[in-house]
Amino acid sequence: MSRKPGSSQVSTTTTGVPPESTSSRSLRSGIVHLQHGLGYASGSRHTAPCHNSRFAVAGQAGAAGTGRMDAFVFDRDTAVRRVANGVWAGELSSRWNAGTVPNGGYLMAIAGRMLCASVACPDPLSLTGHYLQPAQPGPVTGQVELLRRGRRVSFAAVTLSQRGRGAIARFTGVFGDLAQQTGETRLEGVPPRLPPPVACEPVEPVAIEVAKRFERRVAPGVGAWLGQGADARAELCAWVRFADGRAQDAHSLALSADALPPPLLAVYGARGWTPTLELTVQIRARPAPGWLLCRTRTRYLTRGLLENDGEFWDEQGELVALARQLARFAEPERPPLGLGDVPPSVSG
Repeated sequence: MSRKPGSSQVSTTTTGVPPESTSSRSLRSGIVHLQHGLGYASGSRHTAPCHNSRFAVAGQAGAAGTGRMDAFVFDRDTAVRRVANGVWAGELSSRWNAGTVPNGGYLMAIAGRMLCASVACPDPLSLTGHYLQPAQPGPVTGQVELLRRGRRVSFAAVTLSQRGRGAIARFTGVFGDLAQQTGETRLEGVPPRLPPPVACEPVEPVAIEVAKRFERRVAPGVGAWLGQGADARAELCAWVRFADGRAQDAHSLALSADALPPPLLAVYGARGWTPTLELTVQIRARPAPGWLLCRTRTRYLTRGLLENDGEFWDEQGELVALARQLARFAEPERPPLGLGDVPPSVSG
């Protein structure tokens, strides 16, 4: 694909960005009300094939997911260590909380670390998570099961649990080496038409902790998209990147795929939340440095259940990830939150 959705020369600072508009503040307020429901769910260029001995040792010796990038919050907060054969340990940080529970994409990123190190493959190709109960910040243990080890791809599963609470989530995945993926390419879709990041409006961080970890920019005037009613299109397009400047890679895409508010904000405004029951993220390529161009959409809300489909492109116009969530639309049990309020814990 030759068309680039944005310039690869975008500045890594917000200097010169126009102040937040009224429309952007309107969208930000809606995110405060609704985004916390996602928390219930809700680079490096390795070229070695799976089962490379050096990669396997790196997954066994101390922490996986640390090293030359451990200055970044994401890498520190997704670091895991092997404690026994098939057993891994990590720490869920409240920095990725949506309300009082860790974001679902954050749990998936930690699970992906455990699984990639266990099968000795550099990249997750697909991850699917089922969220059994809300997680809490603190220690987490992963019990890994190797399902199949292949020459080009491997399959494994991990059950995350916390002391005194039992299993909180289970993830299955397909793993390989994206640098060695070759074959036919055919795209029927194209990146969304959005102005370059410097011409878009920043959505300032809100009271939700996970929102502070990202910088998000939307098209000018997109705040009018919030709460338009039954005839509105439940779709959101935005540029996304880590607030601390960390580059995206195959491991961080699981988290970034869960970084936008639910598209149903367009229809229902801040009426409720959408606790995620299942999340699948497919990684198609290692993203180029810079912003991710994201489009999420909900087309079917039936009897309280909805899907949230996402596609994610890098600044070079390459499709790097696809995502789908199954979520439940939950009506609020108390009046909508005000700006700066902390959402209550979400239960299933």
